[in-house]
This record gives sequence, structure tokens and C-alpha cells, in this order.
Amino acid sequence: MAARIKDGGIPVEVRPLGEDAISIVIVGGVGKSMHIPFDKLQTFIFVKRAGCWFCAAFQNIWMSRASKPTFDARTMIQSLGALLSRLQGHTP
Repeated sequence: MAARIKDGGIPVEVRPLGEDAISIVIVGGVGKSMHIPFDKLQTFIFVKRAGCWFCAAFQNIWMSRASKPTFDARTMIQSLGALLSRLQGHTP
């Protein structure tokens, strides 16, 4: 069963894939400017090695028009680093 976490009003899904692997789905964005639109669904696969989490895979896909109203992307300010800090004690 997937854990559900709410940060900044945006659902974030954390799903254990095994003892040392986790899938994380977030609403995010990619860019270099100060104001990056959070209009993408991003999937990360993390693996735990020697007590540290490492990103093994990343997928970034545009959100469909139908999906965008579901998320209030302007409130998504939680950084991936902060989310990973929370996972340090996570045991699937």
C-alpha cells in the first residue's frame, strides 16, 4: 500500500518497491528561471545503498490539461532534498 503525504497542498505519493527501493511521484517543474511552472508529473526511483538514498531513475512528463486543475501547482515549494530527509527513517 502506498503512503500518501501532503506537502504544500500537492499530493505526493511514496511507494515502497522493496526493502531498499522507493518510487516517489511529485508535481514539479524544470527550468533555470526564478519562477519555474510546476506543470509536470515527475517520477523518481530511489535505491538505498550504505544507508543513503540515490536516484536510480527519473521521468518528467507534461501534465495533461485534464490533470492541471487537480493540482494547485503554485503552492508546491517542497524541495526534493527535504522529502528525502524525511525518508531517512522510512522502512518499507
